[in-house]
Amino acid sequence: GANGGYRLSRKKDDITFLDIIHAIEGNASLFECEFVHGDECLIQAVMKEAEAKMESHLKEAKLVDLAQKQTQA
Repeated sequence: GANGGYRLSRKKDDITFLDIIHAIEGNASLFECEFVHGDECLIQAVMKEAEAKMESHLKEAKLVDLAQKQTQA
């Protein structure tokens, strides 16, 4: 920005929302079950599947898409 800010290390066309989330939050799982029954908590299995679908969606959404929507608004 005019008074400083951040410089991107890659082109905005190449940066996904998943990249941004990993940069801020890290790569840890969003859900950890403390009540394990057997190999894996049943709730955790459902949550892992949901997390995988969310990550897939966030890989497709790019920073440039948000910038384009902002300029159209």
